[in-house]
Amino acid sequence: MVAVTLDAGLSPAGTLRKVGNGWLILDAGTHDWLIPTDGILCLEGLSRRSAPEAASVWQGRGLGAALRMISRDRSPVRVFLGYGGTCPAERLGVIAGVGADHLELSVLDATGERPRGTVAIPFRGVLALRGEGVVGAFEGM
Repeated sequence: MVAVTLDAGLSPAGTLRKVGNGWLILDAGTHDWLIPTDGILCLEGLSRRSAPEAASVWQGRGLGAALRMISRDRSPVRVFLGYGGTCPAERLGVIAGVGADHLELSVLDATGERPRGTVAIPFRGVLALRGEGVVGAFEGM
């Protein structure tokens, strides 16, 4: 079990599944986390065996590649935003597109059913992304 401490008191924990260039994925059971490494303040529970076996496949691929994989099934995700703040803002939505330095999120209402518009989120503003099936997006990779 790996515990991650991020800015704004956000502390996801789970089994390390994927590691890429500037990001990692945790399997937390009921949901998964994609975490850009720039926002990590502390990692606990790492050992030499913590690195996933298939890590080498993704080590050269950046955050944009990981987000594109997750966007393929159009499942809702919760994006935690922050940049040195004390409380992360959240946006629930579906990844509509991924650029070189940002993602486009089709924001959903509180029920998770109706779109409310699209926002562009720079990668540097993403503390973490949580969703079901994040790990599954990388199956067979």
